[in-house]
Amino acid sequence: MNQTQALAKLKKLLGPKVGYRINAKAPTADERQAAREGLESLQLEAAAADRAREARLAELLANDADYQRLKAETLAAKRALVDARATVNCYRITVGVSGSMFFSVMAEGDHWDEVVGIVAAKHKDAA
Repeated sequence: MNQTQALAKLKKLLGPKVGYRINAKAPTADERQAAREGLESLQLEAAAADRAREARLAELLANDADYQRLKAETLAAKRALVDARATVNCYRITVGVSGSMFFSVMAEGDHWDEVVGIVAAKHKDAA
């Protein structure tokens, strides 16, 4: 089957919005198989190197008081940031539309008048 025949068949199967891409630099099936066979040993080698690096880094930084202070300050600042973001993005009422797979949020607010106003404004803009 050539490309034209394949695309015609795919268009019938998937509809007129079918798309495709061709990667001229893609490996052959044999090249992919050869890479697949060496994958496990490469993963083990990379993991061992990473463990050794992490162990050495922990050893060096364990006795560095300045680093430990900065680490604690960073952790506290990140926790405060996460808490602030959660507070900023938390509303009492959330309204949206349920699809077959997702719930699409249309408006969020602290009271019903606010939520209804946001949805009404969005529909007015869409009309």
